[in-house]
Amino acid sequence: MSIVNLKDGVESEKFNLTMKPYVYRDYIPPRKIISIGGMKCYAKGFLSVTGAAGGVGKSSLAIAEELSLVYGVDLLAHLPVPHLEYPPLKCGRQRVWSMCLEDDEEEHQRRVNAALMHYKLDPSALDGWYFVTYKSDSPVSVGSIGKDGFITSPQVIQIQSAIEDNQIDILNVDPFVNSHSVPENDNGAMNKVADIWRSICQRMGVASNLTHHIRKMSGMNEVSSDDLRGAVSVVGAARLVRVLAPMNKDEAAGFGIAEERRRFYIWVNPGAKANIVPPANARHWFHLASVDLGNAEDGWESDSIGVMEYWQPPTDKVINQSDAHASLYAALVGKDDAYKIKNCRTNSQSDGWIGNLIGNLLKIELNDQNKKSLKSLIKKLENSGALTEDTLLDDKSRKKDCYQVVKPSNWEDSDDAF
Repeated sequence: MSIVNLKDGVESEKFNLTMKPYVYRDYIPPRKIISIGGMKCYAKGFLSVTGAAGGVGKSSLAIAEELSLVYGVDLLAHLPVPHLEYPPLKCGRQRVWSMCLEDDEEEHQRRVNAALMHYKLDPSALDGWYFVTYKSDSPVSVGSIGKDGFITSPQVIQIQSAIEDNQIDILNVDPFVNSHSVPENDNGAMNKVADIWRSICQRMGVASNLTHHIRKMSGMNEVSSDDLRGAVSVVGAARLVRVLAPMNKDEAAGFGIAEERRRFYIWVNPGAKANIVPPANARHWFHLASVDLGNAEDGWESDSIGVMEYWQPPTDKVINQSDAHASLYAALVGKDDAYKIKNCRTNSQSDGWIGNLIGNLLKIELNDQNKKSLKSLIKKLENSGALTEDTLLDDKSRKKDCYQVVKPSNWEDSDDAF
């Protein structure tokens, strides 16, 4: 069947159109969705996308997940790391094909060896279960633009044959941008590339993940699927979409993480639909542990490699600066000086320290670690002008150093402070 473009009279692409009667089945097999570290990561017959800026940890996360699948255990389970025994994956062992299209072979091997060391895994178990394609050995391009338009590469057939011949279950493409030769701002061509990868999943029954870059942003903590390059085409083709972002400064202060260590802590939003960013305490948090390969030679220092591991925040709730400011203001509306003396003292040793009030308002357990975080938060509130120091008189005319809370900029009442 052919379609004729009535505007210019030129015959366009030929295709076959089919229809058939619907046949009811009383049993339909479930979707085969694989979860690792509490996140839905892969689905047999479907495409997944994992996005982040460069250097955040996409490849480190991918390797930890690949090894989880190869060994059939959840290395990112919510357990102390490293652990002697990890819970088995419900899917069992999976044969993984990693298209490593960015790192060269030695760099990828450093990453894998570091993960094997960190998680205390037997390397011999990789045989027959873990396959790798390196860009330097075999560049991958499933589609390109020619003089007559989009061209599907013969490599698509080769990829499908390799999946079948090696009984591949999981295909990881890192990064997606190196798996095609079309401009990312060409929406039509990008849609066809994404559809090629989706079709491979459907035809071969494999679960495939594309690791993808996001646009440059000013606030990484706000990243969503909308920020993926070629977002409409890529996200539209994927069943599961995740994004990674580094811990921001407010979160680090709330957790008591030093600024120079902040970049080693990463959160993942496993349901990264547009405009949906989970609160910090609901995110999946991970840490890049430094593993020494012990490969020093001839005066050269040994390599220290980052390995992704599960990380449990020290508090069950991140202390967010804007939340604390608004909660304090709302709690103190209409309260007199006696109340403020009892609850807004500047001295952290006082029973009336304002940190206790903030902790109660935000339902934060007042242990030593959280008290340190609250002190850091209070200092940030002072520096931003949200808190100002004042001296109030108690009922016996004794001076007490207290905080006044300045009205948040988006508050509707007319008072500047109270």
